[in-house]
Amino acid sequence: GIRPPVKTYSTMRPTLYLLLTALCSFLVFAAAYAVKRQVFPADFALRESIGVMLALLPFLAAALWLLCRRQILRPDGAAAVLLIFLLAVFGFTLTVPAVFDRSVSLYLLNTLDNRVEQGMTEPEIKREFLQVYFGGNYALRKRLREQTATGYLIYQDDRYYITASGRRFVRLARRISRWFNLDPRIVAPGVRE
Repeated sequence: GIRPPVKTYSTMRPTLYLLLTALCSFLVFAAAYAVKRQVFPADFALRESIGVMLALLPFLAAALWLLCRRQILRPDGAAAVLLIFLLAVFGFTLTVPAVFDRSVSLYLLNTLDNRVEQGMTEPEIKREFLQVYFGGNYALRKRLREQTATGYLIYQDDRYYITASGRRFVRLARRISRWFNLDPRIVAPGVRE
């Protein structure tokens, strides 16, 4: 006997829907985050990004359920969209707001760009950092407030103290720093120079 041809399931269309849904989901997040930052900015851009993501998750879940119900996506495709969305938001959060909100390197480049014609000596750059970045911009105070809000520090009697969870985080950071052979002056115990 002759066998009838085997029907093959085309994965191109479901894959395209999956990628488009994931892209649209991330674009909705990016737009919502931008609007939130423009209208009601919070002090901590990183935590705010996670908050926007969490607020959008029920809407994304409802949209994915509807797409599955209409057989545009399969349940495994919807799960993939959700995973891609979460990874894209975390990747974005750790690269864009983190870099632009706290990067010393970006501040350095911006300072030199503002003085592109005359340039700056190293002592001038150091003075700029001490007076503007750490003084006028309240970079240190902002970080102290951020770490207090996360529960890694407590403030009492005009002093900051590290909490047990803060100490656990520092120990983890030290381990990771050793694994990847990073600059020990940031997290190694007792090393400063």
